[in-house]
Amino acid sequence: MILRGDDLAVMFCSLAERFNSVKWRLSRLLSRELERRARDPGSDLQILNFSRMIIAAARENLKAFPPSRCFTLDYADTKAVVKLPETEQNGILRGDMFTVEAQQVVAVKLLPRVGEGVEIDGLKLQIYNRCRVGSHPRIMRLLGAGKTRTLDRRIAFVMPYAENGNILQYLLHESANRLGLMIQTLEGLQFLHDDAGFAHGNLKCENILISASGDAMLSDYRWTEGYPEADLPFRDQMMGFKNIRNLAPELLFGGGKRSPASDVYAFGVVLYQVYRSERPWADMSTMDVIHVKQTSALPGRPASENMDEGIWQTCTRCWDPDPAARPRVSQLIEELKGKKKA
Repeated sequence: MILRGDDLAVMFCSLAERFNSVKWRLSRLLSRELERRARDPGSDLQILNFSRMIIAAARENLKAFPPSRCFTLDYADTKAVVKLPETEQNGILRGDMFTVEAQQVVAVKLLPRVGEGVEIDGLKLQIYNRCRVGSHPRIMRLLGAGKTRTLDRRIAFVMPYAENGNILQYLLHESANRLGLMIQTLEGLQFLHDDAGFAHGNLKCENILISASGDAMLSDYRWTEGYPEADLPFRDQMMGFKNIRNLAPELLFGGGKRSPASDVYAFGVVLYQVYRSERPWADMSTMDVIHVKQTSALPGRPASENMDEGIWQTCTRCWDPDPAARPRVSQLIEELKGKKKA
């Protein structure tokens, strides 16, 4: 499926940033006009000098606010947007994003359609502002959030395109370092927990993307928190069950909330999958997995040349049914770094 560029309209930045972008562009336009008039012998020199003073003051005021990447991704900005294979829950589009300075390849992730009773512009801005975190090399930067024109009532996230795909795809490369990527994943979680102040909430291999340099970056952090799932079609709600293996028991049965401890549980599943090349309870149905989790039973110890006893023990500690008994992310980092030195 191919969508023309004008089929996708993604608004970047908050309204304040958008206003700042307009001011910056206006300053540039005024400067060009002054330069043009300065070359005109009939121009009033006094007016020109006064105008230059105004522009200088405006630019001084804007120094703290660099040019914003605030625009609408439409036909004028985009060559084409090509549909990529579906992820588990949401579609991803690959597009070329153009600015005045450069071209950037981006990935556009589409969330499920929201119901008619939801004010989509407010929801878009709310999600975008909630997901803006400080810069960190292990976190995929969110460029913007917006809505589409032809795909009715769907919110889109725009982020840099990860050339190497997710961690499962990258592990097909012989040079992939499983242990190093797992340490980097933990470093991303540590930043979210300690600096950003929230849990990831949706950690799985598909949400660990690999940069062009071969480093792990977390995506989909908190992106759908508070999303109006009640307005989604039943089919879209059921899609969430595909992630059931990564959910901590307290989220399934105890009415618990996303927490660093539930992220640690999910990391144990990711660690298992990275070393085993398949998810826990891979041969069981979703309903059987739910029943097994009620009994706190662990997956069978896999016979894999990649997974030694130490990695297996780390997985089982992450899966402790008591959230308070699970290791902290900082402890896991030190533990895996110790294995790296060994």
